Amino acid sequence: MAVNKPTYSESINYKCLLALDHKTSDLYLNYCGIEYCKPHHKYEHIPRKEHLIHIVTGGTGTFYLNGNTYQVNKHQAFYIPPDNEDYCYISDGENPWSYMWIGFSGSKSNSYLAQTALSVTTPVCTLLRYADRLSSLIQDLLCAKSLTYVNELKRMGYLYRIISFLILENKESGTSKGGNIGLPLSYALYAKEYIDRSYTFTSVAKVAEILSISRSCLYTNFKQEYNISPQEYLVSRKMKSAACFLLETDLSIQIISWEIGYADPSSFSKHFKETYGINPSQYRQKYNKKEF
Repeated sequence: MAVNKPTYSESINYKCLLALDHKTSDLYLNYCGIEYCKPHHKYEHIPRKEHLIHIVTGGTGTFYLNGNTYQVNKHQAFYIPPDNEDYCYISDGENPWSYMWIGFSGSKSNSYLAQTALSVTTPVCTLLRYADRLSSLIQDLLCAKSLTYVNELKRMGYLYRIISFLILENKESGTSKGGNIGLPLSYALYAKEYIDRSYTFTSVAKVAEILSISRSCLYTNFKQEYNISPQEYLVSRKMKSAACFLLETDLSIQIISWEIGYADPSSFSKHFKETYGINPSQYRQKYNKKEF
């Protein structure tokens, strides 16, 4: 970039920290930022010497690189390699994206990047596990905007953590250099893990939204992997928790229904009977060996 003096700029829709000094050579931050784009906002054709990664935090847009076109959505990242002029990216006209970005360099930057899902041939990947952590770390980078030695050390640490999470994303989520999105198995696995953690307040629609895929796509992937629909799995997870509450606590049926995410106790009782063949009160009476 042409700017040499370290600067920080901020407006309602934009924050950017750039032209940073560095005292390390293995890996260092050149700049970072966040922007909430207007419809049809376009950025293009500025050759750079550093690696540049954008993480989409909302909305959607289109990314063009080396003659290829990619539709990029929330919880996806796209990569612009150094010394490349054949690229541009444009926010959607109806649902414009917001994104964060980091530009980085260093003698080991190529080898670190090679362990992520991003490359010249696969410049887009889906962030199935660590999208929120990556966004939070870029926010931390922007908060460390004072150009002091202490903040340089903070930025260095945040950058290494960002790269480490991108590597973990590749290894744990099943993303592949052979494609630009996570494998279907990864969607099913992530959905199952998310339901296990969040079954009390989530829904299948929410899981699909987090993965940036349709409910029908989630249904197909989940059914193929686990031979059960995501909705059936969510209900079964709630019922297992309800059974534990019934046997291990003296909470009322109404309170238990609220605890596992049912606003209507009658709906809870219906699902419980469909699962166990008897209603919650009968289940407690039949199997409860504790006295409260």
